[in-house]
Amino acid sequence: MTLEEKRRYLGRYQISAMRIRGLQAEIESLRSFAQRTTQSFDKQPGGGNTPSDRVGLLAAQIADDEQKIREELSACIRLRNEIRDMIQEVGDEKARELLRMRFLCGKKIWQMAASLHYDERFLRRKLNHAVEMVDFSKIRPQKPCKARVK
Repeated sequence: MTLEEKRRYLGRYQISAMRIRGLQAEIESLRSFAQRTTQSFDKQPGGGNTPSDRVGLLAAQIADDEQKIREELSACIRLRNEIRDMIQEVGDEKARELLRMRFLCGKKIWQMAASLHYDERFLRRKLNHAVEMVDFSKIRPQKPCKARVK
């Protein structure tokens, strides 16, 4: 892998964090929709099994959608754990801290440079060296953690 590919892979940690928040909001939205819909069917006057049939079909569809979202959520969490473990395995403590600040905490280079009292160019070189220390040989192919298309 090139240095850019390695940085991009480590950067997926923050992308997956955003995706996790979006997926959690999607699950809450589905649950809220299910609750509102069930209540509206309950308020309809009698007349056969039609409303309960609709509720059953709707509940099954919502359960399927929620399961798909949970699978994607699991993939995002696995990716985050994998990246966190890869960074934790870096032997040099200072390099590990730079990687943690940049990729796990999502700090910008200028923020890191200011807090560490480093020149930005010097920090970039140190960070590139730290990225090279990460062992990417253990990467498992997995489903990408990305936005779903409906």
